[in-house]
Amino acid sequence: MTFFLTVLGFAEYLQQDPPQPNDANDPLVAMVNQAWYHNNYLAINIILEELAETLYPVYASAKLAKELWSSLNKKYQAEDAGTKKFIVGKMLDYKMVDRKSVFAQAEELTVIFNKCNEEKVGVSEAFQVVAIIYKLPRSWEDFQADLKLKRTELEVEGKRRMW
Repeated sequence: MTFFLTVLGFAEYLQQDPPQPNDANDPLVAMVNQAWYHNNYLAINIILEELAETLYPVYASAKLAKELWSSLNKKYQAEDAGTKKFIVGKMLDYKMVDRKSVFAQAEELTVIFNKCNEEKVGVSEAFQVVAIIYKLPRSWEDFQADLKLKRTELEVEGKRRMW
C-alpha cells in the first residue's frame, strides 16, 4: 500500500502533520492549506477503499491520513505479534505419533520451522535438528538415544536421509 501511495504522490501524507492555520489571511497560504487537506482527504479514501467492507466504517471517521495509517499499523503489528506467538506455540506443542510416518511428521515440523523463520522468529538449523530428535515418537527411543550421543552436528537434510 505504501508503494501505491508513493506512486500516486500521497505517501507524504502518512507522515506529515497538517499545516498551520492561516492567521495572516494570506491567499497563497490558504491555497496551499486547501491543497494539503484535499490531498490528505484523497490519501485517506485511497486507504479506506482497500480495507475490507467490515473495517471501512471503523476507520471512516479518520480526519488525517497520518492518524489512520498509524492506527492501522498498530493494529496489524499487534496481530503480527499474535501470529508469531501462535506459530511458536504450534512448534512447541507439536507431537510425533507412531501411527504416522516419521518422515511425514518431520516434513510437517520443517514447514512449521520455515513459518517461524518467515515470521522472523529465527529458528536455527541446529535447533531444528535437536527439536526433531526430541520429538521422535516412543518407538524411536533407541534411535533417539543414539542420535543424542553423537557428537557431530547433523543437518536436517542428513536426518531426512536416515528416515
